[in-house]
Parts: sequence; structure tokens; C-alpha cells
Amino acid sequence: MMRKIISAVALTALVFSTVSCSDNDNDNGLDRTKERTWNVQLLNHVYDTRNDDSATAASASINDQKIVYRFSTDMLKLSFNPTIETTLGGIPQQFSWTGVNASNSEEKANIYSFATDAPVSGLSNFTGQIDLIDQNIYWSYTATSPQKIVYRVISTLPTISTSTSTVTTSVWSDTTATHQLPMSSFAINPSKMTATFTISQYTDVKIPRTYMSIVAGNATLAITPKGYRITGTGLAAVGTYVTSASTKYQTAKITIDNLDATIDLENNSIHATFNMLGAKVTVSGTISI
Repeated sequence: MMRKIISAVALTALVFSTVSCSDNDNDNGLDRTKERTWNVQLLNHVYDTRNDDSATAASASINDQKIVYRFSTDMLKLSFNPTIETTLGGIPQQFSWTGVNASNSEEKANIYSFATDAPVSGLSNFTGQIDLIDQNIYWSYTATSPQKIVYRVISTLPTISTSTSTVTTSVWSDTTATHQLPMSSFAINPSKMTATFTISQYTDVKIPRTYMSIVAGNATLAITPKGYRITGTGLAAVGTYVTSASTKYQTAKITIDNLDATIDLENNSIHATFNMLGAKVTVSGTISI
């Protein structure tokens, strides 16, 4: 589920600070024998479980989060103490406790997973993953507000990206191309209810041996119980073309029409369609958050 995100955005602040750390740190500057603090801003997707109306049931906000963690001697486990901030029913809430245990596997040695019931009043079903190498984090939980309303909360980085398992299909009037190389990402801005859409390493079969990175801003964001719906037409985009033979870079103005993307945070899936460069493009597959 967790893979390296495409890019950081301005809303994301990932800062590693050291607690009692020596000067001879190893492993890319991380001394895994010492206790450390990770401060991060996460986007909290909050869903009121009483209400099935997506227009009123869900909201989003960006809040500061903190974890203090320490590795086991064999590096297969880490123990961390989270401090979670979120807003439930318009009221800021904070949950803090100690002793969450996470473990990894040989296949994904840098990713630590956890699932536990938090020993604090009002919070349960605390699950997620922490990637300390790629500086990525995801967790979800059930929280009860002071008004005794139960909410489902999913916390991610503000940039949500698709993984390499995504399939992108482009259909022109005279040809169809299907490829798995392109990566799509959405930088979410809940305060403005907009999203920036990026698709990288896209291949236009009309221009041989060329791929491009395309960025379009100001798509309309709607929050749904399971994630987001992102729409827009006439979106002004900038495309950067790269010719593989000569590595020449060239930028061009591109318009994206009829963008309709659904992001499902619960099931880690994406489906998007849009028109671009004379083709109808479909993106579907899994996402990393």
C-alpha cells in the first residue's frame, strides 16, 4: 500500500529531530538505537458514521501530529508514542498515549505496520503503516467526540499518489495505447476545496520516443465518506516534454477537460477519466497514501 510518493507539497512538513542522539549516526543519518521524534502534518479525512449523505458526512483538515519512536535491537520492530490532533464536529481533539508496537517484514524492511486498540478514552481501531525511509505515514482510527458522535478518521500526507500498478489507457480516434508507466498524484487542499493533479512519465504515441510530466491546478474537490471526488474541465496545465534520444526538455500549455476522479481511501483505489492531447484517458488501479 505504501510506496514512495511522487513529490512533497508545501502543506507537508516532515521534520526529523533527534532526542539524545550521538554524532556518529549511521543508516542515512538515523541512529536506530536512539529514541527519536517525528513531527508531521497530516490530512485528516473525517467521516460522521451516522450520516450516509456524502455532502454533509465528511470533512477534512490538516493537523500537526507527533510520534516518538525507538527501534528494537534487531530492527524488526519499533515502539512509538503518538500524539494525534484532529477536529471532530468542529471541536479540536487531541489523543496521546504510549506503547504502540509496529513490525516490518524482510520484503519491506523500511515499512512498519501496526493494528491496536488505543488505551485512551474515545479512540479505537488504530491501524496504519510508517515508512521511515521514504518519510511516509498513514493511519486510521475510530474516534468519539465529546457529543458522543462516532467518527471514522483516515490520516494521510496531503499528496495522494497512485502506485506503479495503475493502468493508464489513452484512446485517440485512430489508435489506443495502454501503459503502466505513468504515475498520477493529487495534492489536496481542503481549506480551498481544490486539488492539483499531476501525471508524470505520460507517453503520447503521436510523439515517438517522448514522455512528459503534466501539472494542472484548481480542480474541484468534494469529500466523500470513503475519500474524495475530484472534477474539472478546461483546466490549464503545463506539460514538460522529454525526448529520450536527446534528453531535450520543452514545455507546452495543455488543457485537461472532463476530469472525473474518485479516490477511495478505505480500499486504496483510484479511477479517473479525462480528455487531454486529443485522447480520452482512463487511469485505474491502486494508490499509495
